[in-house]
Amino acid sequence: MASAPPLLQERFSEEFNLLEDWEQAQLLSSVQRIAAMMGAEDLDAAPLLVSAEPATDPKALAKVLNPSTTTEEDQESN
Repeated sequence: MASAPPLLQERFSEEFNLLEDWEQAQLLSSVQRIAAMMGAEDLDAAPLLVSAEPATDPKALAKVLNPSTTTEEDQESN
C-alpha cells in the first residue's frame, strides 16, 4: 500500500483547489451542464467516491462495491 500511487480524486481535489475561484466555477458549471445533458442528475455517485483507506475485510469491500446488497449479519445488526 505504501508504494501505491495516490488516488486520482485526491490529486484532482488538490489541483482543483489551486485554481482561481472563477475557474472552479466555470468547470463546475460545465460538468453540471454535461450531467444534465446525460440525464445523470438523479444518479447516486456517492458509492463510487470513497476517500477512505481501502477496506481489507471482504465483507466491507463488498458493501462499498454493492451497497444495495445486505447480508444476514447486517440485517441482524439493524
